[in-house]
Amino acid sequence: MSKNTHLEGMEATKYDDLEGGYGYGATEASDELYYKGLMQGNDNKVYEEDNVIHKGFIRKVYGILSFQLLITFATAAFMSLNDDARQFVVSNMTCFYLGLGMSIVMLIALLCYKDRHPHNMILLTIWTFVEGEFVK
Repeated sequence: MSKNTHLEGMEATKYDDLEGGYGYGATEASDELYYKGLMQGNDNKVYEEDNVIHKGFIRKVYGILSFQLLITFATAAFMSLNDDARQFVVSNMTCFYLGLGMSIVMLIALLCYKDRHPHNMILLTIWTFVEGEFVK
């Protein structure tokens, strides 16, 4: 058990797991100290806002991932169930090379526009459609 100055004389134990403190030398404090703003001061609202932001970020990531899986599934289902489309894509190597080129171009564009919100989502959607074409 070691004393930390930011805990105002309260006891804290050392632990080393990734979830709890992100690595080496992190300290574990009791829940009541944490909720009183251990990281941000003595204001409960600061912690609650951090928690809301964290949950919003997780919701956004899972929303984007779910949307990508839905698009991939829909594109693959269309390619699998429509015999004419499947035959055209499988027999025509131009579709393969066009999809490969578009995938590379979309990835480069995503790297260039990673900080521009509407553009990066549109590019990600196009890239997901192109990748869905490869799942036949």
